[in-house]
Amino acid sequence: MDSKIEKEFTYFQYYKDLNIPIFIKLSLADFEIDMASFLNEICFSQISSQEFKKFEETVKDKSKIKILRFSEATPAVAQNIHFFHEGDLFGLESITYKKNYKIYRYKGISIGIFSVGAREWELGCFSNFGISASKAACVTIINRFLSWGLSSSGVVGFWGVPVDEGVVVMNQHDSKGEAVFFDLYKNVVYTMDGVKKLGPGFVIMRLDRILRNRNIRMSSSELASFLAVNCCYFDTDGLSLPIRQMIRTISLNISGLIHPKENFKPRTDLSL
Repeated sequence: MDSKIEKEFTYFQYYKDLNIPIFIKLSLADFEIDMASFLNEICFSQISSQEFKKFEETVKDKSKIKILRFSEATPAVAQNIHFFHEGDLFGLESITYKKNYKIYRYKGISIGIFSVGAREWELGCFSNFGISASKAACVTIINRFLSWGLSSSGVVGFWGVPVDEGVVVMNQHDSKGEAVFFDLYKNVVYTMDGVKKLGPGFVIMRLDRILRNRNIRMSSSELASFLAVNCCYFDTDGLSLPIRQMIRTISLNISGLIHPKENFKPRTDLSL
């Protein structure tokens, strides 16, 4: 049980203006960096505990509310975060099943405890969470939380970035933890740059190192396979049935294009 009293915590809401019921809860004093600025970069807006309670009262389906509570790692938790597990041979992230919950671990960064039926999940981490050296890992962790928390609301995420024509989906490493989330009920995509409407000209791009000076249209099955491989949703059982159904819906209704990588200029390209 956490000894801190409620008033010491600050809440951050994902896309506050759209009333999305996803929150991060933490004590700002526990962190070395400006966590408010870091979370604002990934579309979490600071709100007061009174605003949270008011929001909570207006939500009809309270099971949709998901809160990720950041807690400073105890010595025992810190040891587990850094300890080498056999599963680390297959990547830095792992999920372990317990009786009524799951443990998500990003080696060297954090450990999270969550359950589909629980409203509040906990993330044990260090006071330097979000610093530039591990920023991509920290963004990845929060996007994993979003992928689990939003899945029951008809939202599925993929590693990638927004572009004028739509989004570019890529592998986790190339995206540096950045993700785009398709909301199939509201017909929009949530990105770090804002909300994009899924209009008739919207396309999902896959970059190709060899292709030159032309685009190749992907079949729906090719697009579905590509999206499944680069989906943010992470579980030892693979993609859940609702996630697979959402991917199929996207692949049947949105165009996929293979695009020359040499023609792609990410927002961080300052050469122009």
